[in-house]
Amino acid sequence: MKPPDRQPKLIFCLFFSFKVYNDLQDFKSVVTKDAYYQDDTIQPNDLVPHNRGHTSDDLMETESQSQYFLDKMEDENDSDILSDLFNTDVETAVHHLQKRSYTNRIDAKIEVLVVVDNSIYRHYMKKSRNKERVALARIRRYYGMVFAMVDQRFQTITDHEISITAKISGIHIAKSRQDSAWLEYAVEWGKSGTIGRVDANVALRSFQKWLKTQEDLPKYDHAIVFTRYLLINRGNVEVGGMAFVDSICKTDEGSSSSIVADLGDFQCVKVATHELGHSLGAQHDGEGISSDCPPDGNYVMAPQNTNDKAKLKNAFTFSHCSVRQMKALLRTDLGKCVQDRPVVHYQYNLERRPPGQIYSASVQCKLIFGKKSGFCNKGKMRSYMCGQLWCKDPVNPRTCRTHSYLTALPGTKCGRSRTCHLGECVRHPNSAVLFKPSISNTISLNKSPYRTRTNLNNKIHRLSPARGRLARPRSRARARSQRKKPENCKDKNETYCSGLLSINPRACRRRQLNEYCCNTCFSRRR
Repeated sequence: MKPPDRQPKLIFCLFFSFKVYNDLQDFKSVVTKDAYYQDDTIQPNDLVPHNRGHTSDDLMETESQSQYFLDKMEDENDSDILSDLFNTDVETAVHHLQKRSYTNRIDAKIEVLVVVDNSIYRHYMKKSRNKERVALARIRRYYGMVFAMVDQRFQTITDHEISITAKISGIHIAKSRQDSAWLEYAVEWGKSGTIGRVDANVALRSFQKWLKTQEDLPKYDHAIVFTRYLLINRGNVEVGGMAFVDSICKTDEGSSSSIVADLGDFQCVKVATHELGHSLGAQHDGEGISSDCPPDGNYVMAPQNTNDKAKLKNAFTFSHCSVRQMKALLRTDLGKCVQDRPVVHYQYNLERRPPGQIYSASVQCKLIFGKKSGFCNKGKMRSYMCGQLWCKDPVNPRTCRTHSYLTALPGTKCGRSRTCHLGECVRHPNSAVLFKPSISNTISLNKSPYRTRTNLNNKIHRLSPARGRLARPRSRARARSQRKKPENCKDKNETYCSGLLSINPRACRRRQLNEYCCNTCFSRRR
């Protein structure tokens, strides 16, 4: 169909000289994962990139520094959909944000229903060699980590009038294609071996209809479906996700929902947080009633990403504009459902075992770019890896690559006794020993309650402030050699003990076996 003869309107400028055009009635914006540089000359109804190109040199080259496009709306009902980031229906948003007079603190507890489509289930079954129990356990732990990190971002809100938590109230897994037929029918398949593609707008509306027909789902305030299929818009541009705006608590209509693409590499955390923010009433920074917050601030609800090292950590927090809008919506009847006591199906303890301790920086890169990738530790990349992780290009090992979603997981080692936390490299809170480099052969006594190590004549010494003296630690072998054998230390069955420990040398760690095979266990420890 021939597009109408209409000229685009200039909204604002991003990325130096690149202009962003938009028709306030017919356009919305979309977030993509792999955008490439395009010319900024457009015609009516064309896709318009927000992109300043790539930064590259002999060692580094970046793909998709910015990932936002405009896409034409073909249905007037699309005005209430936020295709990942932008909603031009400002009047509707303002209407939803009309406040009642509240003096009490807002304590919002969002129950999130996680819906895992069959493409993800098949992927985990393949990784688990068709062992269903293993696959289900991996899915549960992975999305537990994902929403622990989503919740962590909401916990950064410092406004004393509001607190927001996001917990998993249930996980629904489609174990067959029929279980997610509402999505499977819309998948388009290309050449053999490629990942299927699906129109994000069609998929979200199908998900909405499916939610309305389900009566046995766990109680929830917002539902997010995750899929391994590529989400695209009508211009065949890949998008990260899509959601209905100002829709929290509208579970009867099925519109308190969103769809997010996820390849199992944790890059869905930012998108899921962003989509949930839109459902809570937050618009883009720099747009509409958020015009007093700069769009290049790199906060969760920013319409663009940045390479400014000073702003990388902002990606883990909300701007004051976003907090103000979420607070306004939650003070209306639209947010009443999040005031009750939540049902928590599963909660991952992020502090006890951060994901970065399970997946090293190199493993994180392999999850994203393939087995031939790894952490790119060139130049000063380690110093800001927590805010932007650079990985070795599997195709060209001499270059490194990243994209705007890629940050190191919480707990990732970023230095000596340092780990990543909310985009910054901080001293590990559980570190019992502080290491300091020595520049001389002298030792400086200090009042630190921690033990320090220093280099003295090329030997390692321990400084014990409690004793006020230097002591050379004995080796483990020397310490073991001085242990005394307990009295009446005998094997109750020497043949059995010798045979068992030859098969399982660690069996002596069990107290009962250590007593039964006392002599053999003592001999092996020496």
